[in-house]
Amino acid sequence: MASPRELIESWKKEFEKYTEAQSAGPFNASAEVSDGISKLVRDLEHRRQTGELTSEEKEYLREIDAMLEKIAHAAKAVGTAGISSDDPEAITKLRAELANLHTARGTEKLWNAWMRRAVTNERKWIARELSASDYERLINASAMPESFKKALVSYARAFNRMPQFGTNTQASIARVTKRIAELEAKAVTPARDSLAGRTADAYCVPFLLRENIEENRVQILFQGQPSKDLRERLKRRGFKWAPSAGA
Repeated sequence: MASPRELIESWKKEFEKYTEAQSAGPFNASAEVSDGISKLVRDLEHRRQTGELTSEEKEYLREIDAMLEKIAHAAKAVGTAGISSDDPEAITKLRAELANLHTARGTEKLWNAWMRRAVTNERKWIARELSASDYERLINASAMPESFKKALVSYARAFNRMPQFGTNTQASIARVTKRIAELEAKAVTPARDSLAGRTADAYCVPFLLRENIEENRVQILFQGQPSKDLRERLKRRGFKWAPSAGA
């Protein structure tokens, strides 16, 4: 059986692979890691409530909280992952996405305030601290959207404390706003001057390095086939051969 440290590190590695692959779908940990993390959280929360947490276990909880924030942020990013910078309607689509995010964040704030009031009143009524089932009962009795209920119930079950929407949506708002600004700036920026030269190898192939604003590409046009070594180095730096453009 994996130790808490091994489990958390496996979780981090799986998420790292997911981000490196730039997957369009949501992150899903392996069943073994997912089940292990869920059990670990329950055990740690129980030890927190009984005052038995060690300094090492507190660090585990901090790392788990940080990972949950990253995963939630990645889930929000899926909404704009399909909007390519090459899309002529990218700015329009991103502005629509931004409007949706602002609406969602405003709704989250309203339900956060409602949750605080409901929990305060419930504590006075039952004269004790609330359990995860108490939080779940309050959430399910509310009129909040089902997607919001699901998110808060999952939080309550995992951490057994008052669930609240965090700052993930706000972070997405900042990210989309920044991307819109970058695309708008690029739209009014003139193309840089082209650069002509020859490859610095035995082939001495003439080339033209240019910025293609319309295609949103930096292109290299060779007057002949460059060496295999040069082609491999260009591939490693993100360049791809485009037969349609001859570049």
